[in-house]
Formats: sequence, structure tokens, C-alpha cells
Amino acid sequence: MQVVELIAAKRDGHAIASGDLHDLIAAYSAKEVPDYQMAAFLMAGYLRGFSHDETVALTTPWSSPATGSTSQGSVGRRSTSIPPVGWATAPPWLSPL
Repeated sequence: MQVVELIAAKRDGHAIASGDLHDLIAAYSAKEVPDYQMAAFLMAGYLRGFSHDETVALTTPWSSPATGSTSQGSVGRRSTSIPPVGWATAPPWLSPL
């Protein structure tokens, strides 16, 4: 299925097959799908909602070894961390001087 067809289907409230979602993630990871098309698809999903099955299909490829992801996260990029539940105080990098 073409990306434009996936965007239109999600915009119109249709469920997207997990195979199509896996293909979309693979194509986006390979830079075959431009950012603006992925943004349009995700906006349509945000507005119409993703089913549980769609959510699993969208998130599973990101966590699989085939995507080349590691436990190191975004190496070389700045990212924010969410403190673990149960921290009584703010972590040192968020504490006022």
C-alpha cells in the first residue's frame, strides 16, 4: 500500500493492517518515506486514534534488533530522561543551584 493511501485510510477512520504498518516503519527507517508523510500519518492516527493492535504493530519494529536499535538509546544526541517512579526529590540535573 502506498503511504498516501495509508494516510487517507487512517484519516477516514479505517484500521490499518499490521503488515502495512510494519512496511511503513521499515520504509521510514530506510528514509524511503519523507518526514512530512510520516507526520501526516501520525497526525491522522492521533486525531482518529490507533487501535491496540495498530499501536503494537507500530511500536514493535522500533524495539526489535532488526532496526539496529541498542540499549544505548540515542547515542550522540541529547535527550531528556524521565525520572523513575518513586524518586522523592528531583534528580541533580533538575535541582536549582
